This record gives sequence, structure tokens and C-alpha cells, in this order.
Amino acid sequence: MKTGHVLRALRGVVTILLLIGPFGLLSKGQQFPQIPWTGRVTSVEQGRIHASSGPQGTLTNLTITLASGGKVWKKTTRQDFSAIRVGDEILVRGYRVALGELAATDVWANITKISGHILDVSGNRFRVSLVDVGGRPRGEEKTVLVDADTVTDRDLPLSMRDVQKGRYVETIGLKMTDGTIAATRVTVFVNGRPVDMPANAQTRDARGNPVRK
Repeated sequence: MKTGHVLRALRGVVTILLLIGPFGLLSKGQQFPQIPWTGRVTSVEQGRIHASSGPQGTLTNLTITLASGGKVWKKTTRQDFSAIRVGDEILVRGYRVALGELAATDVWANITKISGHILDVSGNRFRVSLVDVGGRPRGEEKTVLVDADTVTDRDLPLSMRDVQKGRYVETIGLKMTDGTIAATRVTVFVNGRPVDMPANAQTRDARGNPVRK
């Protein structure tokens, strides 16, 4: 996939990521406006990384450090750049501290989100026929790998008994070098509802507002 296509796809994940955790706080209780940024890592040093993106003026090439309490996600969460490698696609949320420098409260590496219908299941893997945001087939398939840390949208352990052929599924996880997605979160739907949602639970939209049945 071309870099431009990848970065546009990462920007589409921003709204998902904003639900994962609150904005980081700076020292002394101060809060500054934060910005999201996507790019590709070009070098890694102890305590900082360098990354580039498409032409964005002073945001084209950035040196990225971690703010106090900053977190780095690459399937698991750390508080340093030890898991980051050259070539990783990153989504960063942070604040500018100098020209060409960003202090990150959150960094996500090689994160992706897919939606579609389950084609088949084999052990702890399943294949998905992808659809776009309008539900139209994309003519593309992805293999999803589930492990003991994979959870549902309600933060419950995923049961592979719920992962059945034909069901609609949404997955967030780590995109691996062979294209397989190591799933962090998997939501399986039946009749438009997550399978682990209690029957009397109030369905809500993306903004948290109740949805009328």
C-alpha cells in the first residue's frame, strides 16, 4: 500500500483512538491544546524518535519525545520507545514544544481497524471479507489473529465461540508485516448488536447518546 494511502487510513482511526484514553496532562496541572499527527518512523534514538509525513509545513518532519506519563502502544502499552522500529507507521497525539518537535502523550504504532464479515475460522484465527464505511464490499480479505489478551468492546475476554462464519465483526489491532492483524479488540455483531451486550442494555451511538429501538 502506498504511504499516502496508509496515512489517510491512519487518520480514519483518530476518532477510535480518542475513545481509548483521555488527553494526557502536563506537569504542574497545565493543559495545552493537543494535535493528532500521522507519519512513518525514520530513525530511533534513546528517548526520542524521528518521523516524516506528507508535506505539512513545519509538521512534515518531527522529532518526537514522550511527555511525562506518555504511553506508546504497539499491541501492548509501554512508557518508552523500546518497541518502535524504523518504518513503523505511527499516530501521535501531543503538543508542540518547539519548531519540529512534538511531546507525545500517546503514540500508536501500526494500529489498524477493519470491519467486515467472517469468512471462516481456524483455531485462533479468522478471515474477514472487508467492507467500507457504507457497508459495501471492498474486494479485500484480512486474517485476524486472536490471543489471550484480546477483548471485546466491553473489555471482556473474547470467546472464539462467538466468532462464527457469516457474522459481522469489527477489529482493532496491530498490523503485522505479513498483513495479519494481531487483534487487541474484537466486536462480533448479531442482528446489529454486539453478541456480549446484555439484552436489556441501552444501545448508544458513537457520541454516547441513546439510540431508539
